[in-house]
Amino acid sequence: MYSLVVIGVLAVGIAANLIAFGLLKAVALAPLAGVAGSGSLLFVGSRTGSGQVIPLSYPDYTDLRDQGLPGLAGWALQPLILAQHGAARLVQTELVTGNYFDVLGVRVRAGRAVAAGDTAVPGGQPVVVISDGLWRRAFGSDPAVIGTTIRVNGYPLTVIGIADSRFKGGVVGIATDLFVPITMQGVLTGRDALAVRGDRWVHAFMRQPADGPAAAAGSAARAGRMVAATFPIETIPERAVVVPIWRWPYGAQSYMLPAVGLLGAMSLLLLVVVSANVAGLVLVRSLSRRGETAARLTLGATRGRVIRQLVIESLALALPAAAIGFALPALLEPFLGAAAANVSLPLFFNTAPDRLVVAVTVALAVMSALIYGVGPALSLSRVDLSTVLKDDRSGGSSTSRLRSALVVVQIAVTVVLLVGTALVLRSLTAAQQADAGFDPRHVAWATFDARSGGYDESRGRQMYARLLDAIRADPGVTDASLAAYLPLTLIDWMSWDVRPGGYQPARDESMAFAVNIVTPGYFRTLRIPIVAGREFEPVDERSDELRVVVNDTFARRFWSDPMAAVGRSVAIGERRGTIVGVARDIKYARLDEASRPYLYVPSAQFYSPSMTLQVRGGDPAAVLANVRRQARAVDPAMTVLQSGEMSDTLRSATSLYETLARMLTLVGVLAIAVAVLGVYGLIAYTVAQKQQEIGVRTALGATSSRIVWQFLGHGARLAVAGIALGAIAALGVSRLMTSVLFGVTATDLASFVFGAAMVLVAALLASLAPAWRAATTDPLRALRQL
Repeated sequence: MYSLVVIGVLAVGIAANLIAFGLLKAVALAPLAGVAGSGSLLFVGSRTGSGQVIPLSYPDYTDLRDQGLPGLAGWALQPLILAQHGAARLVQTELVTGNYFDVLGVRVRAGRAVAAGDTAVPGGQPVVVISDGLWRRAFGSDPAVIGTTIRVNGYPLTVIGIADSRFKGGVVGIATDLFVPITMQGVLTGRDALAVRGDRWVHAFMRQPADGPAAAAGSAARAGRMVAATFPIETIPERAVVVPIWRWPYGAQSYMLPAVGLLGAMSLLLLVVVSANVAGLVLVRSLSRRGETAARLTLGATRGRVIRQLVIESLALALPAAAIGFALPALLEPFLGAAAANVSLPLFFNTAPDRLVVAVTVALAVMSALIYGVGPALSLSRVDLSTVLKDDRSGGSSTSRLRSALVVVQIAVTVVLLVGTALVLRSLTAAQQADAGFDPRHVAWATFDARSGGYDESRGRQMYARLLDAIRADPGVTDASLAAYLPLTLIDWMSWDVRPGGYQPARDESMAFAVNIVTPGYFRTLRIPIVAGREFEPVDERSDELRVVVNDTFARRFWSDPMAAVGRSVAIGERRGTIVGVARDIKYARLDEASRPYLYVPSAQFYSPSMTLQVRGGDPAAVLANVRRQARAVDPAMTVLQSGEMSDTLRSATSLYETLARMLTLVGVLAIAVAVLGVYGLIAYTVAQKQQEIGVRTALGATSSRIVWQFLGHGARLAVAGIALGAIAALGVSRLMTSVLFGVTATDLASFVFGAAMVLVAALLASLAPAWRAATTDPLRALRQL
């Protein structure tokens, strides 16, 4: 039984740490599956005067590559439409440079990769490499797909290769299905940005050189100065800066790393609780071996030999625990991954076990064995035969004090874990109840792309107008509108350079702001209040003059007051328009984002072939069924590419908090269970050691309640000491959690009270059973042992 308890408890601690390490590997150490050394990749971007790191424009990329960074590769993420057998699907696509596969060191399983010759001429090589996953899902693993033509955004591309099965793309957290030469960007999207130096959309990266990242940074800085000298941009003083992949502010690692760091710290604390608990078990078990050990020492065995044997015994238990702990994360994955079920992006994280994970598992097992094995081994190796005879089976006061100290440590660390768990749970609750700035209730959405039906811009506009009219005619629909992008999709898909009329930006001031393309009725559909002026109206669609709606932060930044912004002019690229309204701020990409300027432009003046229909009505499921019927009636070729309920989209924005809460709740429950086991074991051991004393006291008239309270008091004193130490430690640890908290402070009183109360109640309950057993001891039986 002893061995099973030790193995089980250790397996739990190791499994928690492996889950945290798997996430760390997925966002920092080896974030790109199938790419050797992906954790050491260096990204190259530009830095604005305010310190923001932004991607490169394509002209800047080619100039930097030619000016001293020949190993510079790049990609741009772009959702495109794959049409096949009369159906269409939205697929995440990377527009890649000709050296993309070479720099990553990724091979194809069949055919060839995109090469330098494929990006020599804009629009000149309509080729594509498909992912192994898409090859299996959409093409039935047919090897004859090489050389065939597929239609992407209505354009024919020739399949030249199938990517390696392990490779999921160059974007951390997202699985990519198509890899297309970057010079096909204009052909596929309808908006050619290859020659626009102000359009910054290329994520450039390079391998870390042999002489280290500092040398790469120096080379990039020199190349950047040369580009800036020829093509100066006042708002971007540093044209080329080097950033490690885990610090690149685009991709899942940009917002997951703080949470993963917290998980790692909490998992290590759980391992401390586990190791302290096992150390207590080892100490108790060592008492029965004191005679054996003393005899061995008396007969000439050295202390080193005794210690070595005991540590090897500890390792013998740690290794099977490591094997079980290695398997447990796979069993827990459905529970932990359920929080991301509503995220519309095709998520992928490189958490699969590999040699690195195996090495960490072994290291955790060895470290645990040393933590819980060395101390008791040192204590046991110091006994001699005379001490054993004098102490009989009492074990000595020093052993009792050491075990009590271990239990106090367990309780203290458990308090820290529970306080951290409570803070994250309260953050999740706050995020779920947060005001996103719009009302998601009773709103369904469906995404279309006119290119999947073969529409050009003129016919596409007409198709969307017919679809919107048909939906609005439904008596069950309150409001309906179209927009290029949904809120809270974690990514700003489009940012444009904007210049308010009469405003002269500072030399280091970035004027690139996120923009959405919407139809009249968008603000009514999502219940976004207009704080000044008006929203778009049908008359704006017939006007030649550009009309713009800005958000409250934009208006206050440039005119101090929303009312003052109405009627002002604003330039978007080469076009100048008039602000007709100011909308209340909402959360555009993430719930935890700070307020920032944002613009809306009318779809009549900025065409987007991909639009998302938002419909406010009754039951969202019934609304979506009607949307599909109406879309087929407008054109049977039009396919709903994605659909869902806005409330689920809002929930997806809280997925990081929910995942963190699930993991920490699991850690907290395990920690308190292990601490309960420690308190129970200590009180039960104390009761067993004091059987004779209890019998004498009972014979002399001590009541059962008095004996129960004695041992409950012992458990309570341990709990109070642990809670005091844990609360002090939690005050320091919680301040390090600030970056992952939402709507709650690091010193939230309710979280501290929750942690302390849970531990106190658990300790008292753990003490109750052995205390009651002590109170019901037969005094005659105890006295016979005198």
